[in-house]
Amino acid sequence: MKLSVLMITYNHEPFVEQAIDSVLMQQVSFDYEIVIGEDCSRDRTPEIVRRYEAAHPGRVRVLWPAHNLGVNRNFIETLRACRGEYVALLEGDDFWLSPHKLQRQVDFLDAHPDCALCAHEAYDQAPDGGRRPYVRLSGIAIKPFYAFDDILQRHFLPTASMVFRRRLLQDPPPELAEIPGVDWLVHVILARQGTVAFIDETWSVRRVHAGGLTSLTPTQAKIRHTIRSATLIDRYLEGAHREALRPTVLAGLVSLVADGAFTDPEHVAVVRKLERALEPYVADYAVTPAERGRILQRAMAHLIVLYYQCEDLARARACWFASIRTGNGTALRRRDFWSIGLTVLLGPSLAEAMRRLGRALAGRTR
Repeated sequence: MKLSVLMITYNHEPFVEQAIDSVLMQQVSFDYEIVIGEDCSRDRTPEIVRRYEAAHPGRVRVLWPAHNLGVNRNFIETLRACRGEYVALLEGDDFWLSPHKLQRQVDFLDAHPDCALCAHEAYDQAPDGGRRPYVRLSGIAIKPFYAFDDILQRHFLPTASMVFRRRLLQDPPPELAEIPGVDWLVHVILARQGTVAFIDETWSVRRVHAGGLTSLTPTQAKIRHTIRSATLIDRYLEGAHREALRPTVLAGLVSLVADGAFTDPEHVAVVRKLERALEPYVADYAVTPAERGRILQRAMAHLIVLYYQCEDLARARACWFASIRTGNGTALRRRDFWSIGLTVLLGPSLAEAMRRLGRALAGRTR
């Protein structure tokens, strides 16, 4: 068996037919199988995948756990059931666009034995059908190959784009059962054992919908998931690459602290409000005194923007002056800090008049 398509499903009734059909349309010169881990869905997903299993014996195999396993355990058990030299990932609510995707990626891996994983661009598709390129809009520089450090510092490879060598993930570490979303750790495990290739073609679609694992998860939950993931990856790597992962943890804490202070209804001093929002995380994430100072500075800069965007100019002004008093270098270096300061000090109308005057004077001097 050259390749196994690993598909996990749970309540994917509106989408799973298109997912499976996008695999069956593949034009390939090798034998492959579709292994579906059906995790006790409560809709018609089991009926649909059973129909495909009956129509394509030997091609489609469905795993029927006795009880709901959850995403991580379902992924691990489905991976163990795969028999192919390579494994391609496609969740039951995503789909592929090109009938040549698998052939192109398998040919690439055959020609590059040092490559552990081959991925490509994907679209994010909104409920209204609108599409956006996922990797390009994430701010990642497009490169033909990514090194281990690239993968460690950022989770950016679309799941529905991945084809990898199964032998490299034969013995999943215990962290894979705990991590919120298996993707990033899978990328790290593979990137430790070979290069990660990226083909600059858009061959798959990630659906953004209410039932998606992370697509419409509230922002705070996503941030906590990212911090938890970075912490578990650090544990898997036995602390050997903590410096590369730590910025992800600290950036997440900045957002959590700023949002915590923003939603705190009490009228206390800005700095105290930020300190109070940080307190619950200090022990859990072993925040050092130096990191604590950096988090508070960056969170205050973030908090100013949050108040300003919701047009609470009085609180934005209080944060602005607090940044001046505390010598907040993070805020003072930001251009938007001074722009917001103009508005909160002069008022929106006068500030806009000053900006127009500045633009006019700048135009005359060119």
